[in-house]
Amino acid sequence: MLATQAQSGVTSVTVADASGRIVSSTNPTVVGAWLPQGQGTVPGRGWSGQLTLDGNQELAAQVPVLGRERRTSAGSSARS
Repeated sequence: MLATQAQSGVTSVTVADASGRIVSSTNPTVVGAWLPQGQGTVPGRGWSGQLTLDGNQELAAQVPVLGRERRTSAGSSARS
C-alpha cells in the first residue's frame, strides 16, 4: 500500500473486496468500513470516477478481478 501511495503521489490508497468492505488502506480508520459505490457502477465491470470516503473526495476505480470461481473481487480508491 505504501509503495503504491509513494509511486503514484496520492494521499491515500484503499482496497475493498467484492462486497465493498475495505480490507486495506493507508488510512487505518476506514479498514472494515464500506467503500461506497460510485455513480453508474455495474457489478463485474470496470469503472472509474469520484466518490466520497470518510468525508473526502476520492478518485476511484472498480476493476473485476476474477478468482478461481470466476467471481469478481476488488475495488480501490485514491485521494490525490
